[in-house]
Amino acid sequence: MTGRSSIPISSWHQVKLDRGPDTTSCREDWPETSPEHEGYPFHDQGTFSHTREEAIAAYYQRDGEKGGPYLYHMEVYSPLLKNALGAVFDGYPGIHTQLTTLTFSSPFREFYYRWHLFENFDPTSEMERNHINLLDHIVSGIVYSHINTMKEFTKNGVISFDYLWSVFPHGMDVYVSIDGQDRLFEVIKCEYVTISSRNSFRVECRYVACDGSKFGCASLSCFVSP
Repeated sequence: MTGRSSIPISSWHQVKLDRGPDTTSCREDWPETSPEHEGYPFHDQGTFSHTREEAIAAYYQRDGEKGGPYLYHMEVYSPLLKNALGAVFDGYPGIHTQLTTLTFSSPFREFYYRWHLFENFDPTSEMERNHINLLDHIVSGIVYSHINTMKEFTKNGVISFDYLWSVFPHGMDVYVSIDGQDRLFEVIKCEYVTISSRNSFRVECRYVACDGSKFGCASLSCFVSP
């Protein structure tokens, strides 16, 4: 999908400012009149009504380090968008585009994994194109930030603990040496966990196990510490 057009503010795009549960992490509270971000004005809408007329509800918090707003949660209501994302995320675990509310949260790893499919999706109507362009406008900055960061890591042959999620997409084959035996596993999911008050990164995998007479799928979790 090329040639992004500017999308005017309309009733089908709502933005919510959130002070967040930990206001101490913010440099200051949100002002009564919030600054514009990415060309869209912020609207402190409070709790959204149950009548969902907007295509997307985007939730922002203030970045505790940089002081600016950052997108931490997004809800998609547009049937046109959900239809498009159904094709983009076909086979992706945990994403059910047939639900009334389709949610995504920071760091929006799903879009990072399937960005090439999203960018190449061909809308079937002008309204669908407008909705897709709006979603692109909201999330593309975050995705390209991940892409550029990974290009830098790859160029220098390094990776940070915070970006380990980017190299273990669902369905990826990974090599592991266990007790001197070469093993090949398929990634089911990955997540950051806390074990005994220590941060760790867990990669849940599955493999084919055999006891000599029968075989089947088994799971194994691998851990990486910072």
